[in-house]
Amino acid sequence: MLVARESETNGNGTGSANGKGNASGNRNETGTGSENGHGSGPRKLAGVLTEMAGEADRVSWLVVGVGINANVDAAALPAGATSLRAERGDVDRREFTQRVLAEFHALSADPERVLDAWRDHADTLGRRVRVDTPGGEVVGEAVDVRFPGALVVETAGGIETVSAGDCEHLRPAD
Repeated sequence: MLVARESETNGNGTGSANGKGNASGNRNETGTGSENGHGSGPRKLAGVLTEMAGEADRVSWLVVGVGINANVDAAALPAGATSLRAERGDVDRREFTQRVLAEFHALSADPERVLDAWRDHADTLGRRVRVDTPGGEVVGEAVDVRFPGALVVETAGGIETVSAGDCEHLRPAD
């Protein structure tokens, strides 16, 4: 399982994390950020939530969910976040959940379509990253995502495909 930490660091571990998601780098974790018209750029609307227990070579259990900021006042959210209420107005949560589940079901039948959309919205791609994996640290430029959710990183030593780890966005190299 890949976990992305949206942070700006200089490579020495300093900086502040402000979001978690998959290391394959969906913008705002799910690609559902918003250009809100106020010049602040993309804002986090939703995220993939994970909880797991296991060892480096096996997973004992895993729970994956999606969190979407729906009918929440913008003032109640952390900096960099938004909600459906702030962007479009209140939604009927039942209808919204049904629509999300229907879209998820439709997308699950076509992994290539998901990958294409993922690439289009991935904030991590093209960025310098550090991924802490069970096998060690991978540092380089995130260049692609591959089925079933691996991050492809171009390192000084070549291409590495990472399927599990903690990914951190780094400041561009000087």
